[in-house]
Amino acid sequence: MDRLGGDFVAYTDREDLVLSLTSESTLADKAQEFLIEILLERKLEASSIESEKKIVLNEINQTYDDPEEWLWDEALSSLTDDFWGLPVLGLKSSIQRIDFDSLQHFYQRLLSVPRMLVISGSFSENNLLQNWENLSVLQSANPGTRSLTFKPPQAIQKFKRESLQVYLLGIVPIDQELDISMFLMLQVLMHFWGGANSSRLFQKAREERGWCYNIQSGFQSALKQGLCFVQASTLPKNSERLIRLIEKEWVQLWDNLTPDDWIFYRDAFAVQTKLQMEKLDFRSEMFYTLSRYFDVSLPLSCVLQKILTLDYDSLSVSLKSFLRNKAFQWYCVSPK
Repeated sequence: MDRLGGDFVAYTDREDLVLSLTSESTLADKAQEFLIEILLERKLEASSIESEKKIVLNEINQTYDDPEEWLWDEALSSLTDDFWGLPVLGLKSSIQRIDFDSLQHFYQRLLSVPRMLVISGSFSENNLLQNWENLSVLQSANPGTRSLTFKPPQAIQKFKRESLQVYLLGIVPIDQELDISMFLMLQVLMHFWGGANSSRLFQKAREERGWCYNIQSGFQSALKQGLCFVQASTLPKNSERLIRLIEKEWVQLWDNLTPDDWIFYRDAFAVQTKLQMEKLDFRSEMFYTLSRYFDVSLPLSCVLQKILTLDYDSLSVSLKSFLRNKAFQWYCVSPK
């Protein structure tokens, strides 16, 4: 595909294996043939397994050298004993145990036709919706939408690393299933709180106090549940007061959000979502997430419209109740 000017990307997350190939439309047949060949006709060779294992182990080491990424793995492993708590790259011990027979068994068990959804074409709304029947078959073959069980909150977990800054990660697990309105609402809310340069946390922590270069909050879906999170890095002397500021702002989150703020950030989130939908991978991922976890067979333009109808008054009661008594679990990497 490189010789033909195509772009091929493959990645694994905690729930799916995704292969994405982009090419000129005149090469669509070749691109689809190439993708299916990788999925269904891949030949495993025992001689190459050891070198591939070394590559993965190097990637794990690279993750360890990134404090923020490493902290996420540590945090998720402490939040749940479910598969969601395992590192995407795996553990060194499990990688080292892989041999030809176990890898071949894994390939034959998971990379089978009933478990695959292959969408090709322009990724227009019609193209995606035409694959709805295939997606339903895929869902029935993958009964993986069970709920996660999160552990009770613990005291702040601290780790020592070679670093100049303190890296902070705060997570609020959502231990109940979300409907589509709550899912979109939390996206908007966390965008208001710390998802942009004009967001409240960015203004309070960076612009007014100078405690950090960057601070970010967001919402990450996890099966039919999710995680609200905030992350930042700061000097050691500022870490405790930055945590106190974030927790204070969290408690006052809804009270600080006016109807005008809600409309501004809701509309801004809708615009950003629309722009993101121009990207093939985001467009297909949004369709997949909404359909798999929320059983929503909507054209993506209707998703945008649904965002714009999220009303401040109708959501205020449910949101206040939802956020009440939900505290952060903190994780911290500090210099040795």
